[in-house]
Amino acid sequence: ELQAVAGAASDLRTAEEMLLNCIETDTELHTICDELEQACWTTAVIRYERAFSGRSWPFNSVVLDQLTSAQLETHHFIRFLRDKLFAHAIGGLGEDFEVTAYVCPVYGGGFELAGVGPRPRYITSPGTDLAGEFLDLLRAVRPLVDAHEWVVQEATRLKLRAIPLEHAIKG
Repeated sequence: ELQAVAGAASDLRTAEEMLLNCIETDTELHTICDELEQACWTTAVIRYERAFSGRSWPFNSVVLDQLTSAQLETHHFIRFLRDKLFAHAIGGLGEDFEVTAYVCPVYGGGFELAGVGPRPRYITSPGTDLAGEFLDLLRAVRPLVDAHEWVVQEATRLKLRAIPLEHAIKG
């Protein structure tokens, strides 16, 4: 559990650092290229998701049960965004396609359908408003996870102190 919660805490710290780059629109990040903001969003959402999936620690009681209904809604929405915008090949951040009909004029007047096809729309960010909401959520979640990490670390230390050192240390 200590390994799992320490990994979750690390992922949440990284997510917060990345989101700060998505909110501070006066920084060089926003003048260099959109792809850097996209990379920050992608990292933030994926690292947030990792904190709550694939690890064995009691995040429901430690975190989710402590959130307000608005914070819980944001939590679930960010996890939904991970699936919708970040984890799938089509329709995600960086690329979105809309079907477009191409119409052209014909000799003698009028128009005719010349073709249909996907037209990419390049999306680099869900926006600074959502980044701020996500950052507020992280600032509520991180202290809960950090406190739990300390409790688990202390419990592990006490358990290990109760057994002979040669049995507690491997290798």
